[in-house]
Amino acid sequence: MINKTKDTMAIIDFDNTLFETRRFWREHLFPSYEKIGIPRKDIESAFIKSTTVKVDYFIPELFIQELYSLKSCQHNKQVLEKIFNDKVYSPSVKKYYFPDAIRLINGIKKNSRAVLLSYGDKKFKNKFFKHCGINKHFGSQNIFVTTDKKIEVLNKLPKSSKYIIINDNYSETKNMVFWLQKANADTMAYLLDPNLDIKNESDRIVICQSIKEVCQKI
Repeated sequence: MINKTKDTMAIIDFDNTLFETRRFWREHLFPSYEKIGIPRKDIESAFIKSTTVKVDYFIPELFIQELYSLKSCQHNKQVLEKIFNDKVYSPSVKKYYFPDAIRLINGIKKNSRAVLLSYGDKKFKNKFFKHCGINKHFGSQNIFVTTDKKIEVLNKLPKSSKYIIINDNYSETKNMVFWLQKANADTMAYLLDPNLDIKNESDRIVICQSIKEVCQKI
């Protein structure tokens, strides 16, 4: 357990760290499009294209356009958009937080500053954060959404004497630790990846199986 102070900043990722994003799309949204006759494989294809063809993050408008262009889609964009809005911008999405996610945030806030740093489309993420309720746990002043690499926006964050990183991407986490160690050599990261199949080369990165384990270690 590390010694946290009010001047400690915890930089926390959202997708697949606090929130089960992969399961959310495939379990919560995709079945609604299947119900109107679009095969799952086509939905998957449209989703992948919408996150890789023009940019490498999800944009709802691109997804809807990809769905609409499918031969298997017999509906207009208004129908597709309504399904998306009704399912994605709904209070029911809160059930896709990982167990202990909110407990982790609240525990950190007791004696540190919790910052949410998320990669993706700013318009979509900011709207989604309001509906999933994450904004009330961090506050708008502590939420940063970027389309740049996270390492490139670290210097835009408020300065702190100590840093903690909680993330699910090893290479991204490793780069963030390396950069933040220039400001504080005691920077620590907690990586949520129970299936990591590469050797962890850093003693500043602790690999955890669950958020509950992170709660026990920080």
